[in-house]
Amino acid sequence: MPTQIVQLPSTPYSIIFNSPELQVGEPRDTASLSVAISSWLSANFGMPTMQRLPRVEYVPASQIENHQSVQLLPAETMMDNPAGYERRTHTIYLPNGWNGSTPVELSVFVREMVHHLQSEADLEYLCTPSGDKLALTVQYRWLTMFGAQVQHMESAGGSTLASSPRCILRQSSAND
Repeated sequence: MPTQIVQLPSTPYSIIFNSPELQVGEPRDTASLSVAISSWLSANFGMPTMQRLPRVEYVPASQIENHQSVQLLPAETMMDNPAGYERRTHTIYLPNGWNGSTPVELSVFVREMVHHLQSEADLEYLCTPSGDKLALTVQYRWLTMFGAQVQHMESAGGSTLASSPRCILRQSSAND
């Protein structure tokens, strides 16, 4: 697959996919990626601007899925790419070997950046009917922006979320 450079809408940033370095498993620069994704989230979803970079740790996928050794927000396993976020330490957990070489693989990082911006600003988005659906809505929109097929998400209500997320912003309490 050829290298693809994509300009993120409403930002000065571009994302590179399928570069030779990423194809051979080189790790992606998550600091630059965090800045670009947070800019896209702020410009397109009204998320607060990022104040500091998240920590990023690579762990076995089973550790993310079972969340036994770290206290994570519930781990969603979309596209067989688990990822998690720990609010207390502002850490994004990605599976060993992850490098975000494709839009689908990068979508899990985008989802966890939503959690990071919410946590960093001590904000929580409560979406109806229940739970934190904003991160999944953003991930859905990211995937559709690149033409990815997300039928299984649509069957779980993704198309409804993407067309009209109904979220209430609230200040989190210190005990959240």
